[in-house]
Amino acid sequence: MTPRTFATDVAKVSLSGASLPALEALGTALVKALPDVMEVDPQEIGVQASTDQGDVKLTFWDTTAGGTGVSLEIPQMLPQLLRGARDLLALCDHCSCQGKGCFGCIQPFSALNWQHLSEQDELDELEAEMMQQAPSGALRFVEQLLGTFENKVIFAIEPSPTAAFTQVILELDNVMKAADGALRPGVAEVLKVLHEHRVDISVVTNGSLAPAITFLDQHLPDLAAGLKDSLISDAGLPALERVRHLIPEERPDRTLWVSGSEEGVLAARNLSTTVALLEWQKMPERLALGPDLLLDTPHQVATALFKPSRFSWPLEQVTLPLEERHSPVWIRCPGVAGGLEVQVLGRYFPMKSAERHSRLLEASQQLLSFKTAGALAPMVSETLRQMYPDHIFIFMPSSQEDSALGIGLKAVHDSLAKDQHDVGQLRWTSAPRVKQKYAGSVRERIKNIQGKLEVTGNVYGKDVLLIDDVVTSGATLAEGRRVLEQAGARVTCFAVAHTMLKERGR
Repeated sequence: MTPRTFATDVAKVSLSGASLPALEALGTALVKALPDVMEVDPQEIGVQASTDQGDVKLTFWDTTAGGTGVSLEIPQMLPQLLRGARDLLALCDHCSCQGKGCFGCIQPFSALNWQHLSEQDELDELEAEMMQQAPSGALRFVEQLLGTFENKVIFAIEPSPTAAFTQVILELDNVMKAADGALRPGVAEVLKVLHEHRVDISVVTNGSLAPAITFLDQHLPDLAAGLKDSLISDAGLPALERVRHLIPEERPDRTLWVSGSEEGVLAARNLSTTVALLEWQKMPERLALGPDLLLDTPHQVATALFKPSRFSWPLEQVTLPLEERHSPVWIRCPGVAGGLEVQVLGRYFPMKSAERHSRLLEASQQLLSFKTAGALAPMVSETLRQMYPDHIFIFMPSSQEDSALGIGLKAVHDSLAKDQHDVGQLRWTSAPRVKQKYAGSVRERIKNIQGKLEVTGNVYGKDVLLIDDVVTSGATLAEGRRVLEQAGARVTCFAVAHTMLKERGR
């Protein structure tokens, strides 16, 4: 707490819009950067750090009785402080602590004692262990955040755009080549941009060498020589033996693999690269593999090179205005209700399978931060208001006997109710035997909740959006939809995030 023995100047900074691990790393780096950026002695400023309802809160005060006004300058210095924090987070990436954050990079010499005000009972041991500070996620977030500042006074010289990736891998058959065998529109222009910014290019194909060389010579004569030098033929994707050497061990996420095939997405995922799925709307079943970026045309690769967040999943676009974000994405749960279709904002994957630099790891931390602290609940609420203005919002209960909502869903529920939206929730007639994530196979999950939900209130003839925090097998949402349809509602299913295919018991 701020000392009460004397009057002093106090300033408060609140950070939101990312996972708690990323926000805590950013807050830590910001405190470390403050003395250098503001040219003050670290002993002149006290700080308290806490997390509350998905936000990171920093309280600064002048340690001199009566105050010297240093802390009062912090709000207007925030853009510069964020730039200083960004530099420290970038340093952390190459630090001997291997990106964990230490006194040599982002940790102040007087270490912050974070006070966690949220509950994390829903996390299992592994999830709790992985919800540590995430400097890599913080670095990506602060770079997006700095891009939103319109006041260019902080820049002495307008910076040139910097590529987010050092290497791009293009699939020959599914990205560069059209169905009729011609070069896809936009590919040549993308290759030109990559060359201009000195991004390494590799071409991969499961086909044989001779046809690949002929294609490059015929359609890209000016670039064919360089592309043939980096061509990997007979790749045998999703096997990795022929392509593993392309991926740097230290930062695989800085390689962008542009794929149009299930085999390519699986290979890229297993190599921990950033993977973009081309023509994703034509292949919704491949969304279950959890690609990082969703592209419609090859032209968009050039934009994704500098602004990958514009093609991320909606939940990962919180720094963008609502009108620039993706609409909720349709995914399909094939094991229930003849193929349950669900609209989702994000994706989730067990973090034991994710590298520390992985965008998928950051997405998983976002979902866990939502469930345990309500992080990103304002963004979810905003999306629901704008996308489903004429729906009744019905929420799935947690597994507790009293049918209480989970922390994240309750935050969304209360926000919508405060704005006078029509909200409600399903209730258990008897609580499930175990939590759904521990119930086992899809069949066991269906059995675990079958016949145990009931509708409260009148939904006859109304459009209902049935909302859950995460969809895995789809069994819970399918049962909720069944009872609502029996009550006469027209139901659309929605989840904040979906669990990727490997974790659906398939």
